[in-house]
Amino acid sequence: MKIKSLCLSAVLGFTGCHTPVPTAPQRDPDLVLLYNELQAVPVPVPRTTPFDADDRQRDAYLMGFMKGWEMGIQSVIGYGDYDYFGATHLPEDLAPAWKAGAEKGSYLTEPLVLAKEAAWILKKLENKKQ
Repeated sequence: MKIKSLCLSAVLGFTGCHTPVPTAPQRDPDLVLLYNELQAVPVPVPRTTPFDADDRQRDAYLMGFMKGWEMGIQSVIGYGDYDYFGATHLPEDLAPAWKAGAEKGSYLTEPLVLAKEAAWILKKLENKKQ
């Protein structure tokens, strides 16, 4: 009986207990164009921050702001590192400043992204009518 089980296991192993490997979702070419258009918008880096009294904290805030802006733009086509509020790459004392910057940068992309997406949707609808 053990030999039959072993042979059956070997046959199944060689013949195809195959699990398909998931592939990355296909991106709508129009969304990629929209993403590229949004990437070309200059980042409105704040002149002042809540952390101006400490250069290290201010730098961490600005780094977070840039990452938040980038993630807000990437949300248009649905990819990116969504655990960007972790700031695990920074010393513990700088993480709150980085997180605050990331949240602010991401928040400020919303009106821009929404306006561009609305224009993109209207354009697609008009193209369908033609």
